[in-house]
Amino acid sequence: LSQTPSINNQDLVAQLKWKIDSMSARIQKLLDQKSYMIRAVSHDLRTPLSKAQFRLESLAVELGSNNPKLLATKQNLNQLNLMIDELLSYEKLSQNQSIKFEIVDLVALTKQITLDNKAVYPDINFQFYSDDTSYMVALNQPLFTRMLENLITNAARYCHSKVELTISSTAELPYIELSVIDDGDGISSQAKESIFDPFFQEEQSRSNKAAGYGLGLAIVKQIVIQHNANIELADTKTQGAHFIIKLPKQHEGGLCN
Repeated sequence: LSQTPSINNQDLVAQLKWKIDSMSARIQKLLDQKSYMIRAVSHDLRTPLSKAQFRLESLAVELGSNNPKLLATKQNLNQLNLMIDELLSYEKLSQNQSIKFEIVDLVALTKQITLDNKAVYPDINFQFYSDDTSYMVALNQPLFTRMLENLITNAARYCHSKVELTISSTAELPYIELSVIDDGDGISSQAKESIFDPFFQEEQSRSNKAAGYGLGLAIVKQIVIQHNANIELADTKTQGAHFIIKLPKQHEGGLCN
């Protein structure tokens, strides 16, 4: 059997390479263990949650479907299920698996998603602006829709009354800018550096306005990365958050499978 040579008998470069390779292997093992743990725990949580929901339905017959305690418990279970869904979605996206792309009219898709959210949030003034250009881009439509829905939900959650979406570009720019802007209280400068980190929640008035799990914008970031795009939080002189997604005009390598 061949034996691994002692690193003490190798030159400094070889020793450094061996240590880097060993560290990389340990990090990958930890990441794999983390992914397995998240999937296993999330799966195991589904069974007791399903049983609890079934029992609640049985209790509704005895207590009445409008019982306040029953409704509050149902809401708590729904929140747990939502958190598990978001956790699994983030974990799946963070694996950086290849995704399929198709050519999509960005303006038409964004306009339709905006219109759909007008029905979801009737008290919010949604506005959509774009020039006369028809921007055909390579997207994974379900993932891109999820990403934009997350941004809109975030904006609707924290705005005072208005959410604005804009699409623009120029001939000189290699990318298309898609902006989502709300008129809320904005995001503190300290929070901007961590706003896309999983489970991050700003301890300011903006985060206190609505509950969340700190995964919505982390999922947005992962989907943006998978589209070879960039997202940033712009500095604004007025109140509100201004997210800018910069999508390449031509997807690298064409359509991906």
